[in-house]
Amino acid sequence: MNKIFFIFCLFAFVINAEEFGYTAYDGPTSYNEAWNSPLCKIGLHQSPIDIDSSHFGNSVNNPTSFVNNLPDGYTLRVRNNGHAITYTSTDNSLLDFKLVKNGIEYKLDNFHFHTPSEHRINNRHSDSEVHFVFKTDPSENAGIAVVGFLFNVDVIPKYPWDSILDPYLVPAKKNEVETIIGFNLGDFFGKAFDNKNVYQYVGSLTTPKCSEGVLWHVSGVVQPIFFRDFLNLRKAIGFSARPVQRSEYAGQSVDGCGEH
Repeated sequence: MNKIFFIFCLFAFVINAEEFGYTAYDGPTSYNEAWNSPLCKIGLHQSPIDIDSSHFGNSVNNPTSFVNNLPDGYTLRVRNNGHAITYTSTDNSLLDFKLVKNGIEYKLDNFHFHTPSEHRINNRHSDSEVHFVFKTDPSENAGIAVVGFLFNVDVIPKYPWDSILDPYLVPAKKNEVETIIGFNLGDFFGKAFDNKNVYQYVGSLTTPKCSEGVLWHVSGVVQPIFFRDFLNLRKAIGFSARPVQRSEYAGQSVDGCGEH
């Protein structure tokens, strides 16, 4: 009887391990074993990190640019996967919204929110963080660049977050899906991303398999998020942040911005 019970529990653990999370059972401390992701444990350039605000730098001499090929806006699928609210194209293909750095083009794969923020500034986390994940191609070996914006609650909603985080558009339960039509990515990046105030470093994905070599851009301008929208996010996904990693191993700066 005990043997059968043990096998059942082991089977249940394997099934649950198909999707990582942020609890004691499926969270960051289990990523190495449950997901066969050794970099999550022994990687030397892991993310997120704690950033000294004095390291936010000016990259205007080698700027990161964005190319918006659909000015009328993108149709996005919004899915609650249990640990994040994720925005993708409706067919999971790469969106034709591009990040260009050092002559290399990356297309937007997805963007998703964490509560609270994963990165910290001066050892203080923010209420939320969004990650825009760009890839050079759809393959597993694609180059990856991520743009992160931190948020703190504000009493005044600000476009476009008030529109895409409307309670009617954020799936409240796991595996629920909604659709957003006409989201203008170019307009948002034109207003929110500033090459004069960004921290760039080479780190990793913050979820299994914690792949390294990721080109990070963390904005030094903390964005406002409406209190209603923040509560809606937190209710939908709860705690969803990997702890900061040891800063001396966290990454190597690029463009002279964010020297450790």
